[in-house]
Amino acid sequence: VLQNIIKDFADAGYTLYYDLYNAADYGVPQDRKRIIIQGWRNDLDGVRIPLPKMQPRVTMRDALWGKRDPEHDEVHWGPYSPRFMSVNRKRSWDDVSYTILAGARSCPLHPSSPDEIQIGEKQWAFAPESEGITRRFAWWEAALIQTFPEDMEFVGSLESRYRQVGNAVPCKLGEVFAVEIKKELERLGLPD
Repeated sequence: VLQNIIKDFADAGYTLYYDLYNAADYGVPQDRKRIIIQGWRNDLDGVRIPLPKMQPRVTMRDALWGKRDPEHDEVHWGPYSPRFMSVNRKRSWDDVSYTILAGARSCPLHPSSPDEIQIGEKQWAFAPESEGITRRFAWWEAALIQTFPEDMEFVGSLESRYRQVGNAVPCKLGEVFAVEIKKELERLGLPD
């Protein structure tokens, strides 16, 4: 698919560059690896936005510690998919989250949840209820991990809110790249 995109843009007079980035390297408290593509018209020969400077890691503790407990209706309590149960989906407070995906059923576990137990190859189970409450992130906790401002308003059903949050580019990652794009446009003397 990537090679087709590169060819289509080349046919339209653009040169594309791409790199794999992890949002965790840019102040986002989650592992979120994405290919970012930049394209420049061929008449702007040699232009390429430099790799943004990596930033210190932000943990889930940094993003969520001290926040209120979610209301029951802010968390999806439905079943977990077999695919979800094929891997460990919980990390500690002092780590970054797993990727926030676009769907309530796939949202990672909150760090206060008991550790998952591996019961076979690609098979995980939840700890007994006596060890604590196993729960996903509330939709707004997932939004904080995506680096949305706390006062950002999301609308729609619970599933829709999880989907909006998970489909988004983390705000902090977008900001890091926007700053570099602006610098390059200014260097070239191009209008905003």
